[in-house]
Amino acid sequence: MITEIGIVAGQILEILENKNRPVRMEEIQVRLYQISKKMIYMAVGYLAREGYARLIEEDNRQYLTLPLCRKIYKPAGSYRENLLTFF
Repeated sequence: MITEIGIVAGQILEILENKNRPVRMEEIQVRLYQISKKMIYMAVGYLAREGYARLIEEDNRQYLTLPLCRKIYKPAGSYRENLLTFF
């Protein structure tokens, strides 16, 4: 089961990286239609716990996105700027 969660988590990360925007949970479930909803949510929980993804809720809809630090972290600049963009 742990291996299956890891495989599904990898598929979810691939969806997020290809979309490059927050993705509705319903869209993830449609894209991974052959995988149970329970397994998808376990994989999402794993990704959120490990810091690979963030869950956002707006207007009673759940979105999954990559953490901000993966998108906007820029190594150039001062330490303070890097620290602020990392978190």
